[in-house]
Amino acid sequence: WTSQPDLLRSEVKIAFLLLQCLESAMAYGGKVAFVVTDGRWRITGKANKLKIDTAIWEVLANPKAATEITAALVQFPLVAEAILARGFRLRTTLNESEIQLEF
Repeated sequence: WTSQPDLLRSEVKIAFLLLQCLESAMAYGGKVAFVVTDGRWRITGKANKLKIDTAIWEVLANPKAATEITAALVQFPLVAEAILARGFRLRTTLNESEIQLEF
């Protein structure tokens, strides 16, 4: 975790919800890094193997997506709403071994 000492609570809430999103894709372990520079957040999850359900990740880009949300995945619509409420834009990059989230 690399950031300034004082962070806005609403931004940290988004970061921890995104961590939970990463956790769902990193079922086999991995590493997560948080970097905050000039108010911009970059969260990176790296693993040898990721388990990405593209339908649920679509909820981050489109909170109205017709995706069934179970209790184990509630962080996806919650973080989408929090990002909209703050007026942020989330950039998501997914590949075989890495997920990058920026807002």
